[in-house]
Amino acid sequence: MNELSFKNENKFRIHSKTLEYKLYDAIEEFEAYEDLIDELENLSEEDTLILKLNSPGGRIDVGFMIIDAMQQSRGKVICQVVHDACSMAGMIALAGDGLILNKHTYVMLHDYSCLRYGKGHDLKLSSKATDKMFSGRFKEICIPFLTEREAESILKGEDFYIHDDDPSLEKRIKKHFM
Repeated sequence: MNELSFKNENKFRIHSKTLEYKLYDAIEEFEAYEDLIDELENLSEEDTLILKLNSPGGRIDVGFMIIDAMQQSRGKVICQVVHDACSMAGMIALAGDGLILNKHTYVMLHDYSCLRYGKGHDLKLSSKATDKMFSGRFKEICIPFLTEREAESILKGEDFYIHDDDPSLEKRIKKHFM
């Protein structure tokens, strides 16, 4: 087996099959990610998928579908931020088995945004349900990379950026992925 060392002394074993998938663009329609979901479902324990991210984010329902497939995969999923991973792409970056930030890149996290249509009462109920679902999923995925206080601040409307040269990045990665 080959062993690769990445920034911040994080080491990941590259197993029998190493695949790359590029998620470069807004996360929009389900159909665009069927190949990625299939690959994740078919990885064995010895396989690694490197998910390269350069995305402004996008739909939370599609993003959570990708995250679910990543977390249920038997293989290793290493997320590599090759430009910026914002919003839902930032959450995807934290949902893998490891994280690499290329030089001069960052991860940005914030509360969800959405468009809804319907009757006023239905919109209120839908918003409450989405708030509950999103905040629970957000905390499960992003803590302990984020502190509890940082997560709460984000869910109250603050944006959070972490750059590749942030002094806390190495500690956050070790705490979250090791």
